[in-house]
Amino acid sequence: MLKIKDINIYKKILIVGVPVALENLVYNFINFVDNFMVGKTDPVLGLGTNAVSGLGISNQIFFVYIISLFGLFSGAGVLSSQYFGSKNYSKMNKISGFLTITSLVLSIPFIIIGLTNPEILLKFYSKDHLVLEQAMRYFKYVSFTFPLAGLGFVFSMQLRVISESKYSFYASIVGLTFNILGNLILIPRLGVKGAAIATVIARLFSLIYMIYIVKKNKFPILSSYRESIFFEFALVKDIIKISLPAFIHEFVWVMGITYRASIYSNMGAVEFSAVIISGTISSMLISVFSGVSNASSVLIGNELGANNLMQAKKIAKLCFKLMLLLAILSGILVNIISPLVLNFMKAESSLISTTRLVVFSESLILPFKGLNFLIIVGILRAGGDIYYAMMLDLVGMWIFSVPLTLLGKSLSLPINIIYFLGGSSDILVLLPAILRYNQKKWVKRIIRD
Repeated sequence: MLKIKDINIYKKILIVGVPVALENLVYNFINFVDNFMVGKTDPVLGLGTNAVSGLGISNQIFFVYIISLFGLFSGAGVLSSQYFGSKNYSKMNKISGFLTITSLVLSIPFIIIGLTNPEILLKFYSKDHLVLEQAMRYFKYVSFTFPLAGLGFVFSMQLRVISESKYSFYASIVGLTFNILGNLILIPRLGVKGAAIATVIARLFSLIYMIYIVKKNKFPILSSYRESIFFEFALVKDIIKISLPAFIHEFVWVMGITYRASIYSNMGAVEFSAVIISGTISSMLISVFSGVSNASSVLIGNELGANNLMQAKKIAKLCFKLMLLLAILSGILVNIISPLVLNFMKAESSLISTTRLVVFSESLILPFKGLNFLIIVGILRAGGDIYYAMMLDLVGMWIFSVPLTLLGKSLSLPINIIYFLGGSSDILVLLPAILRYNQKKWVKRIIRD
C-alpha cells in the first residue's frame, strides 16, 4: 500500500511529467501527421513511399541537431534545476541567455547548407535519386525550423525546471494546430515543400506563444536581457563542465543512430519507410518515458540543490518503479496501436506488411529502452554522474548496436531482424545501468552557493 509521502511524490511526478509527456507526444504526432499525409496513396493528398523516405532522411539531420541540443541543455538543465531549488533565479536567467546564443549559433550552418547545397548532407543517407529529390525540396525550407526549435528548446527546458511544463505542452498544441492546417492547405499544392513550410509556421507560432507566456507571468527565464547576455565566467565554466560531456555524449550517440539510418535507407525505400513509420508510432509511447525521466531529473535536481539527499534517493526509487510498469505496458501497446494506424494510413500493401514486422521488433526493445532512458537521463545525469551515463550509451551504440546492424546487413537478413539487432544494445546495457543506479554515486550536490 502506498504511503502518503509516496503519493505526494507521485503527484509531483505527474505535475511535471504529464505535460512533458504530452508535449513530446504532440511533437511526435506532428511528425506522424507529416508522414501520414505525404505517405498516403490518396491521389490528391498523398505523395507515396519516396516522399516518406525523403522526409525521413531530412529529419535525420534535424534529429542530429535537436539531440545535440538535448545533450547540451540537459547538462545545463541540471544546473538550472539545482539553482531553482536553491532559489537563485539570477543564475537561471544567465543560463537561459547562454543557451539562447549557443542554440542560434549552432543553427546557422544548417540554414546555410539548406539554402545552398543540402545534397552534401542528404546523400549520406540515400543514393536513390527520387528519394534525394524529395528530401532536398523538403530540407531547403525546413532548415528554417532549426533556430526556432533551438529557442523553443530553451524556453521548454526552463519551464520544466520551474514546474510550469504545462505551458510548454500548450505551445505544442499551438504548433500541432498550425501544422495540420498548413499541411491540409499546402501539401496538395506544393508537395513536400508545403509540408516543410507548414512545419516552419508551426514552430514559429509555438515559440511566440511560449515567449508571451514567460513574459506575461514574469518567469525567471530571460527575464532580464542585459543580465542574460553578460555571462559570469565561473558560471559558464560550470555549464561547460557539465554540458560539454553531455553534448559530446549525445552527438556521438546520435551519429550512431544516424549511421544506422543510412544503413536502413540504402536497403530500399520500402524498408526505410517502414523503419520511419515504426519509429514514429513507437515515439508516441517513448514520449511517456521522456515525461517520467524529465520529471525525475527535475525533482531529483531540486532536492539535491536543496541538499535533501535522502528525498532525492526516494524520488529515484519511485520513478524506477513507475517506469518499470510503463515500460512493460509500452511493449504491449505498440502492437495494439500499430495495426490501427497502418490501416487508417492506407499506404502501399508492401509498406504496411513490412512496417508491422519492424513494429514487432520495436515492441521487444521498448521496455529496456524505457528503463535505460530513466536511469541515464533521469537519474545519473541529475546528480552529475555524466561520464558513466555517457559510457553506457556510447558503448551500447558503437560496440553493440552499429556493429550488429552492419552484421545483419552483410548477412542480408530481413529488415525487422536487422532492426532488432540494432536495438538490442538497450538490452545489453541495462544490467550495468541498474548496478550503477544502486551504487548511489549520483547522489551529490554540484552547484556553487
